[in-house]
Amino acid sequence: MPIAAALSSPVIRYAAIFFAGMAIGATVNGWRLGGEIADIKAEHAAQLQGIAEVAARASQDAMEQQAQAVRNLATLDRRYTDEIARSREETDRLRAAVVSGERRLRIQASCPAGGNSLPDAAAAAGVDDAPAPRLDDTAERDYWTLRERIGVITAQVSALQAYITTSCLTEAP
Repeated sequence: MPIAAALSSPVIRYAAIFFAGMAIGATVNGWRLGGEIADIKAEHAAQLQGIAEVAARASQDAMEQQAQAVRNLATLDRRYTDEIARSREETDRLRAAVVSGERRLRIQASCPAGGNSLPDAAAAAGVDDAPAPRLDDTAERDYWTLRERIGVITAQVSALQAYITTSCLTEAP
């Protein structure tokens, strides 16, 4: 059967039309799906852009908070370092005033009555011109060292308390 006779058959014509329609439908459907895919890609790109912008803002906010925390800590450090320096300067001024005789270092003390190293009260009753009791040089140095260290540790504890209340407790969620 020649090809022309075979194409004249109605079944073959319908089959050819059917397959041509399928090809056209598949092409149109491919274009439609391609458009939907392009729309989905564009939406996805917009979502990624939005996420990137949110992440950049969050990162910037975190950096600003960190910088503020560093500034706050530097302010606290400066404040309490100055307080420690003032405490040491005051101790040095007092020490110099005691050494120069401008001020006197007084420590309240009591001596037990009847101790072996002290004369009894009857023998010492007539001695009014005795020098005032004073600390020996080592005890006086220890006193000044202790006074200075008390000032330093007081300032350090105050600084730590301020750091905890301003930095640790305010940043906790």
